[in-house]
Amino acid sequence: MATYRRSYRSGCGPGGWPRQLGLTAALVAGTLSFQAWAESPRPVQSIYGPTRPGADQDPDEVEVAPIGPFPGGEQYAPRGLHLGGFFVYPSLRIEEKYDDDIFANDTDESDFVTTIRPSITAQSTWSRHGLGMYAFGKIRRYAIHQTEDAEEAGVGLTGRLDVTDVDYLSGFASYSREAEDRSDPDDSGERQVSLFDRYVAQARYGHQFTRFSVRLDTRLQRRDYVYDFDSDRDRNDFRIGPRFSYEVSPSLTAFIEGSYLDRQYDSSVDENGVDRNSQTYEALAGIAFDLGTTMTGEIAAGAFHTEFDDPNFDGVTQPAVEASLSWNVTELTTVTGRASREASVTTQPGSSGKIVSRVALRIDHELLRNVLVGAQVDFRNENYEDSDRVDNRVDLQIGGSYLVNRNVSVSLGYQHRNRMSTDDTEDFSENIVRLGVDLRM
Repeated sequence: MATYRRSYRSGCGPGGWPRQLGLTAALVAGTLSFQAWAESPRPVQSIYGPTRPGADQDPDEVEVAPIGPFPGGEQYAPRGLHLGGFFVYPSLRIEEKYDDDIFANDTDESDFVTTIRPSITAQSTWSRHGLGMYAFGKIRRYAIHQTEDAEEAGVGLTGRLDVTDVDYLSGFASYSREAEDRSDPDDSGERQVSLFDRYVAQARYGHQFTRFSVRLDTRLQRRDYVYDFDSDRDRNDFRIGPRFSYEVSPSLTAFIEGSYLDRQYDSSVDENGVDRNSQTYEALAGIAFDLGTTMTGEIAAGAFHTEFDDPNFDGVTQPAVEASLSWNVTELTTVTGRASREASVTTQPGSSGKIVSRVALRIDHELLRNVLVGAQVDFRNENYEDSDRVDNRVDLQIGGSYLVNRNVSVSLGYQHRNRMSTDDTEDFSENIVRLGVDLRM
């Protein structure tokens, strides 16, 4: 299902959004959906964050339903179903793709893949408080390499309690069965694709003073792998951290934030005899800017420090960066960008973890009211600690969608993925062509 973003600053209430902001959501059919920066499921932003205009929200949180401005205009927007105090949006995506390197290992084993993804989302229309739900399924079938067949599914629930005009509590819980991408460096290389169950529970408290605001976020996530060959990767991640913001002007907000992340693996040591448990401390300072309908974004910099339980690994201290940008160049063209530098986990032998630096940029253009085109480039550098391995990965995407009417759209896209590593056995180059049909209500 396509991912639709909302602007998270003032002037973005229902019915008041400029049409061009819908283009930041990429293409309607999801052929070029701006890949979620975070790996895990996210709550419905419009419910999880505060309802007050100008209040602080997290741009990482993405919409799971096509609620709000729609590329192509109102005549192409799905109506949804109005059931009591909820709007419900069912959808179905059917996609056929050709992949010339399905194992992402430069063996050039190609295949045709059919994917069927039904989904349904619901969001309350209450004047106070909020409730949102979603459910999806994903069935993937390969024409030749049937060991890669997979079934994925998930459900999620988002809620917000408006305690007072200046206080709110939000919660989010989800479960999903997911298939790991073959391009993941920690993929076991088994002939059977890795499956895992992901459980997420998170909560937020926010308070707004006159110009000063504070929020506290907590998040617990569990990964539970299905097959025995991945059993040493089962883990729990717990993160907690505050954020303090000060509104310098209506268009500029300064903030500082910190976090503590504790990673605990079920196995005391992995198959290589390494204790993978770790603790990461991070501190950032930055600014959030809002230039009306033209440009919004955040820029933050700081540092993180990671300690490892394994005595053979030294602690790591590195600079940290988080940045996002949405620029409506014209009413028909939008540029969206993200950048980050952070610590990440790995199970590579001899390495305690990796530092991931990433930059992504995409352009979306409304060629006609019902013809949308877009392109995206994503560069990622992964530097493995206590190891000589360095990976550089580039993902390029280009494509377009034709909106037949408010219920049907057709999309065509091309994607090139490439990884260049100091470990020659990890190099790969992959080309993917997609043709999809989206049915919405």
